[in-house]
Amino acid sequence: MTKHHQTANSAQIQFKLATVWQAKGQVERALSGYRAAIALQPDYIPPHLELGNLLCQQGRLEEAIDVYRRASALNPHEPGFAPKLAAVLARKNAQETGSSPAMASAAAYHRPAANGPGHILLYTDCPGIHGAEQCHHLLMLTWLAAGYHVTCAQSKADHHLIHERQQAGIQHLWLEPDDIYDNPNGASAFVNEAEAAWVFNTARPDLIVFSGGGPVSNLAAQQVAGRLGIPYIVIVHCVTASWAKKFAAHLPKLPAVYQQAESVIAVSQENLDLLHSHFGLPPALGQVIYNGRPAAFFAPIDPTRRRQVRRALAIPEQAVVVFTSGRMELVKGYQHQLKAIKQLKADPIWPRLYFMWAGTGTLEAQLRAVAAQLAAEDHIRFLGHHADVPALLDAADIFVLPSHFEGMPLSVMEAMAKGLPVIATAVSGIVEELGDTGQLLPNPIDHPDGTINGLVATLAAWGADANLRASVGRACRQRAEALFQIGPMTDHYLAIVRQTL
Repeated sequence: MTKHHQTANSAQIQFKLATVWQAKGQVERALSGYRAAIALQPDYIPPHLELGNLLCQQGRLEEAIDVYRRASALNPHEPGFAPKLAAVLARKNAQETGSSPAMASAAAYHRPAANGPGHILLYTDCPGIHGAEQCHHLLMLTWLAAGYHVTCAQSKADHHLIHERQQAGIQHLWLEPDDIYDNPNGASAFVNEAEAAWVFNTARPDLIVFSGGGPVSNLAAQQVAGRLGIPYIVIVHCVTASWAKKFAAHLPKLPAVYQQAESVIAVSQENLDLLHSHFGLPPALGQVIYNGRPAAFFAPIDPTRRRQVRRALAIPEQAVVVFTSGRMELVKGYQHQLKAIKQLKADPIWPRLYFMWAGTGTLEAQLRAVAAQLAAEDHIRFLGHHADVPALLDAADIFVLPSHFEGMPLSVMEAMAKGLPVIATAVSGIVEELGDTGQLLPNPIDHPDGTINGLVATLAAWGADANLRASVGRACRQRAEALFQIGPMTDHYLAIVRQTL
């Protein structure tokens, strides 16, 4: 073992010992252990963070400030220290002035002088690669192309959307990881005003676009923006009535947030109605802007690519391929597909049916195990995350999404745009998305057997009749062309931005 590795191991041992002492309430021994770990390995991030946190808990703010400043100097490429330092400085200033940390930061905030079209900050609790993220990614690139300076604030991630934005010149400010659904009362989104103030003071935006996964997303940041007088727009990508009970403690804050917003936007009429009925959106406020998909999804099916994808996945040329794109979580309903598959195995269509599932998530191992128990694994392709969804749509014949709830799922729009017949549950925005096309199934929360039986009957009928599939698929495509192209979506948002600025 090299001397460097020995030192690193010693630093890790000191850090682990310090965490034990902290858990036992031995504060000074814990502080000494964290400092020893830092002395052994100055670029070791965890002891800096824990040392600073523990000092803050003890009210030793000057020492915590010194730790974060030295940590930033020793680790210049680590983005996590700047918001920590800003939060402690705001807390110290608040103690000295008798104000709250966010108000202390607000006192120091000055709007930038007008310079060019303006600076847009997109602030989001959706850091991944799914529906909401796809939409706000397209919006950021649109605003950039229109001449605006654009910055994105989200928790740290490393995927192709991030890389595309960085290459285009969009800066990212990293937020602390957060999950309002696991911590509905104490999540950072509800209490960490200092982090939001740090972001706003760093970016100095002319306009903030809060693009959130739910009605209470980014709540503390929205309140800070209101107090600072920064114009902001709220986009809500998903609403479900059950969240009103889950987040009941925060609902009284929402009406004021909405009233201060320049615009409140939902992605479906059903979602907007829920914002009015359950989440305090005043009746006169709010509008619907449907999401849209790029031209690649509207391109005609490529027969060559269709054969290539099937060959690569060992799917027969004459197979009827059922495709689903979505996270492998309970909410997306893969478990209902497996129950349908159990029944379909007795149907004459079964030898020709193959399933492609694109996505990852906590249920993947369980789904694989159940598929093996059903002896159906030879007919299911688990594809994981797949960036080239248009190619998979080219290889498919039917699209299925038996979700429990949605906002306005992009995967359904994409399948419709490609001309695939769609089977989906009648939940959230899917009903107005499909309209009188495709096949709606009962809500699986209320009628799980109806969902499964409807899926079995429709797959058996569509699987056996290529002409029926083609007819339904044409109707889906025509509706997508009329409602879900990218141009109207980006034009609407750009018009709101221009009007606001």
